[in-house]
Amino acid sequence: MPTLRTLYHLMRADFLERTRSYCFMVTLLFTVFFTYFFVPALDAPLYGTLYMKYRGVYSSAWIGVLATLLMSEYLQIFGFYLVKGSIRRDQRTGVGEIIASTPIRKRYYTLGKWLSHCAFFAAMLGVMIVTLVILQLLRGEDLSLYLWALASPLLILLLPALAIVSALAVLFESINWLSGIAGNLVYLFLVYPAIALPLGMNGAALLWPSVYRSCSAAFPDCSQRFLTDISNTPLVSIPTFVYAGMQWTADIVVGRLLFIFAAVGIALFASLFFHRFDPAKIRSNWLDNILFQLKQAVTGFVTRPASTVEPKSPALAVHMEPMRLTPLSNTVSRWGLLRRYGQLLAAEWKLTFRDVRWWWYLGAFGLIVGSLFAPLQISHLGLLPAAWIWPLNVWSGMGTREVRQRTESLVLSGPYPLRRQFVALWGVGVLVALIMAAGVILRLVLAGAWGSLAALSVGAVFVPTSALAMGCWSGTNKLFEAVYLFFWYLIAIQNIPYLDFMGRSPEMIEMGIHWIYGGVAVVLFGMALLGRRRQMIQ
Repeated sequence: MPTLRTLYHLMRADFLERTRSYCFMVTLLFTVFFTYFFVPALDAPLYGTLYMKYRGVYSSAWIGVLATLLMSEYLQIFGFYLVKGSIRRDQRTGVGEIIASTPIRKRYYTLGKWLSHCAFFAAMLGVMIVTLVILQLLRGEDLSLYLWALASPLLILLLPALAIVSALAVLFESINWLSGIAGNLVYLFLVYPAIALPLGMNGAALLWPSVYRSCSAAFPDCSQRFLTDISNTPLVSIPTFVYAGMQWTADIVVGRLLFIFAAVGIALFASLFFHRFDPAKIRSNWLDNILFQLKQAVTGFVTRPASTVEPKSPALAVHMEPMRLTPLSNTVSRWGLLRRYGQLLAAEWKLTFRDVRWWWYLGAFGLIVGSLFAPLQISHLGLLPAAWIWPLNVWSGMGTREVRQRTESLVLSGPYPLRRQFVALWGVGVLVALIMAAGVILRLVLAGAWGSLAALSVGAVFVPTSALAMGCWSGTNKLFEAVYLFFWYLIAIQNIPYLDFMGRSPEMIEMGIHWIYGGVAVVLFGMALLGRRRQMIQ
């Protein structure tokens, strides 16, 4: 009984901490948006769908299956980045020191974190279910509401899969070298494909046979495979069938329960690597020297009042003379202002890359050189997405570093922090995007592809601007990592042209999609300014 009480309070405290953040509210808003996108109106101009030439009537059973099949893959990939980071948050806020001084065992702590992650996903699924109920009534094709038929695919199939994701997030954060960008890349490219596709974690292998039976009964030429896609074909023109629903058997339920037990095992296994906030086992992040350079660049000078200097001996005091400071000028020359911005940009660059390891530079160099010498099509379509996912950890720290390191009072107390430090930080993010795409940019210039070059340049501004805006408002790097990876996955892996911000699709360039992203970047920059101002007055 005391064990259950301990787990409950650990879970409850962590979950309540999540709900008080802007990131939680934004995540729920995104959940509502994508649920609406995947269950569109009959006259929607653009929507996500299951591509099989036919569609089910909007009944409770079909809407539940549709949401499960379309949302499961994305939630399993990007949900990992939404929940990962809770242990680091305890370390940053000092809660870890309190926990380390208590008799709470490591396995209770990791299990409590896992339960908190599961509660977070359960809240997301609850919002999805409420949204789906409203959408069924709004669509009006079938007004007979059966809540269990709608919610059961999400609860029986998707929630156990997300329990595995929750446990992996705890495991990755308990292992030092997997807690940062290395773990993000390992999960995206190795762990998720290795566990999800062979094991069928999302339950697609269980749901699709029942969908195929209902579809083939009405249309014998129905495809035995389905694809997720974004379409602009009017739904009213697509033939419909009535989905009979999913029949849940004991074998299915027991099989999904095994995922829960496996998740518990992973969370317990994570306790073997958990450092229990021991400073000797946590990689240190020392920034004192760089922060001093940043303060020097912001203020333009460094002073040390003579009154604070205490002589070490009476003999030394005899020879000391009063310190004279150079008076500040009210006017700054154009070259002096440029020099000051250059110093600030250099300081921000050093801060941004202070903890970046040597292998990151090696990978970045390989991507730049590869895009310079590879055929243009391979460079633009293949290497550019890789180059713009490589600095994910660099961009996600924009706007959140001061919060993580608790240096807001130092960085934001300098003169003109919005006009100087904020602009320099944004400039570093844009510069990183341009440097990573340098090989592709040079190839496009030599080929005279000015339209693609303009679209790529807009993307180089859009990505760090969105990172800065999300970081300033959420105070955490998780929101940008999850949202950016979501869109990057849709563009680079699913090849959805309507979302292209890299200038890879000639059709989208002709439609001017990149100018829409440019307008969004301007709005996001304004939001980032407001978010930074909010940080200053808190």
